Amino acid sequence: MKYIVLKGELLDLPFLFSNTLNHAKVADMLLGFGANDKSGLFVISAGFVRFTDGKVVAHGESVSLRLKSRPEEDSKLISINLKVNGIGIYD
Repeated sequence: MKYIVLKGELLDLPFLFSNTLNHAKVADMLLGFGANDKSGLFVISAGFVRFTDGKVVAHGESVSLRLKSRPEEDSKLISINLKVNGIGIYD
């Protein structure tokens, strides 16, 4: 599974999606095809996520966005967001 993290004014927002999709194309869709300067959102990290032994593990990088993951920070952010959205089986 892939992910990107968008930086907003108040918080960072992780988005998880299929490995079959391209990081840059998903970012474009979420940001309104280049409208990130208007929305105030921008991508701060991207990579891959796996679920191992009940834990979220963010790793790798996005070649299409030229961004690396922030393994510890992104893993925690994704885990918290899964819990908030009722998918709280991961630490």
